[in-house]
Amino acid sequence: MPDLTDYVRKQRQSGFSDEQIKTALLNAGWPQKTIDQALAGLKPKKIKASYIIVGVIVLLVIIFSMLFIFLGPKIQQQIEDLKGLNSPPRLPALSNGSAADSGDEAGGPPKLPLFNLS
Repeated sequence: MPDLTDYVRKQRQSGFSDEQIKTALLNAGWPQKTIDQALAGLKPKKIKASYIIVGVIVLLVIIFSMLFIFLGPKIQQQIEDLKGLNSPPRLPALSNGSAADSGDEAGGPPKLPLFNLS
């Protein structure tokens, strides 16, 4: 039987299907039971799709967790910086200390000191 399993393995590697191998062995006089045992012993193990899906989900959770742990504080700081950009900038108050510089009674702009250019 080791010779038969080697034959089956080599034929599969050559691209033949199990049905083609089985037909060739039956035509060569091999018993059906022996062929079935050889084919069953070399069946490639299939991984269930659900295991692959669960593995991918777990991997994604781990990746996003690591990104959140390492990059979370930086991203949060950038968000805070962007929030500060939404408010208008403060204008400085100009004053030389006198009450007359605070503007007129109607709430107009403050009076700026005049310079003597002579």
